Amino acid sequence: MHVKSRLLASALGALLALPGCFGSVVTGTTGSGGGMDGGSPDAPMADGGTAELGESCIPERVDVACTGTLREDPPFANEPFALRLAVGGEGECYCGETVECAVSGDGEGVALETAVCSEGPLCDACFPYAEGECQIPALPPGRYPVSVNGEPALVLDLIARPPGSLAVLEACFAPAPIPADPACDVNALAPENFIAPEEICVPDGASPGRVTFSLATNCEACTTEAGSCRVIRSGNALVVSATPLVGVCRIGCPDICFRREWSCTTPPLEAGEYEVTILETGLTTDLIIDPRGGPGGETCLSATR
Repeated sequence: MHVKSRLLASALGALLALPGCFGSVVTGTTGSGGGMDGGSPDAPMADGGTAELGESCIPERVDVACTGTLREDPPFANEPFALRLAVGGEGECYCGETVECAVSGDGEGVALETAVCSEGPLCDACFPYAEGECQIPALPPGRYPVSVNGEPALVLDLIARPPGSLAVLEACFAPAPIPADPACDVNALAPENFIAPEEICVPDGASPGRVTFSLATNCEACTTEAGSCRVIRSGNALVVSATPLVGVCRIGCPDICFRREWSCTTPPLEAGEYEVTILETGLTTDLIIDPRGGPGGETCLSATR
């Protein structure tokens, strides 16, 4: 692992915890896919129930959830912050839509209800993402699972702000996919600590903006499913971590290896060369961002676990 990656890895910390009861609705503002403009939250609900989304909204799970920016500190305990959301991806077409979010907490985790909303005028061009924000209140430290539209999505942690200055970090999470053949009821799958992917595939060049790439492991038990993927950016260093979802309720799990794949999405990237490192294994590759895009292929690297 390069020196820059080791320094960045040592600075990676928890980013969100949600004990206590609360709830609110936030309406986002349309963006072009290169960043997110935030909305304003309604007053939090006293009972902690899930707020209702707008009548023009269609429920849809978000594809990316981000915290922090290169101009702001990452979130810390006891300080309110925004969780920036996006729905879409390469080849999608959004024009004037926004992402709306209802947030609730019950002391053991946080539930997001997200939807794409079409209020307001449409525009005359396509953008790959519809975007919005969820305003999260100031909360104590902790580690909690986050669900999106009733399904396990990701795990975020929040730590107290340490004394002194820190490197500015931006983190984006690709929520866990809904398994096609889960070990049991998908809601019984629980996120665990980071896994060690042994394969990474990145595009051979990409245009500025968010970039999607993949991680994989080749020998998991049938009760282990792919969870969320986290990409943390500091300058031109990108550090990637993957979380599995693990269930214990399948009977007669065969003693064979199952391949699991994670989809990862970066924060918006400007033109330049980026170093991508898997935190758990130190496997490192380069990602080139060019205004002209790339040739269309991808480079895959693997390491023996």
